[in-house]
Amino acid sequence: MRHLFFIIAAFTVLLSGSGIYAQTLSFSAGAGTGTYNMTQLKDLNEVLQGEAPFETRIVSDFPPFLNYSASFKARVNLFRYGLEYSYLTTGSRASARDYSGEYLLNMTLNGHLAGMSAGFVIPSSGKLEFSFSGVTGVIFTRLRITENLVVLENQILDTRLRARSKAPYAGPVIGMSYPAGVFDFGLNAGYMFQITNGNFTLTDGNEGILMNPSTGKGVGPGWDGFRVGLTAGLRFGGKQD
Repeated sequence: MRHLFFIIAAFTVLLSGSGIYAQTLSFSAGAGTGTYNMTQLKDLNEVLQGEAPFETRIVSDFPPFLNYSASFKARVNLFRYGLEYSYLTTGSRASARDYSGEYLLNMTLNGHLAGMSAGFVIPSSGKLEFSFSGVTGVIFTRLRITENLVVLENQILDTRLRARSKAPYAGPVIGMSYPAGVFDFGLNAGYMFQITNGNFTLTDGNEGILMNPSTGKGVGPGWDGFRVGLTAGLRFGGKQD
């Protein structure tokens, strides 16, 4: 994590100095959505469901939610590079309910992506601008698991578990933008690969890694999936001699 901060700091200095040569600098923010495979957490959900002495059902199974992003980039001729940040969230719920009580098993994940991008603008004679880039960095994930059982208005079970993970990621992104004065409005799509498993490490006084009791193996997030989003940005600076 410390190495990543050094790399990002150096890259920021490079971006700041690149105004001498760059045609434009730009800052943009956006929102979008995506898919997440979360295979290992889905498997863990099934195991925990099987251990319950009653039948439960999956209400939510790591669906797409809104994600948010911001970037700071420099462009030199057709080459573009910069810093990227994204925030992702998703989760799951298994439940059972009847006249006697209610059971809930919730998993909530938050992911912070910090990375860099590099790519090029595809030459075009029209107003629209098309681009292709690659992104890479580290995703920091926080997981919260809660398990509650209430029978006849009595709290029988109240379990809370927190864990964290970090793993490198990379992926391709294609983009389309429309410049309007100093503003840019864009649409982008891509795919994110989580490169390593990134096993969850238990926190809040618990030690070790989160394990699947059925396989005896560590469990990590699975942020792999397609992404699509809309962005709005501001271009500033310009080519200087």
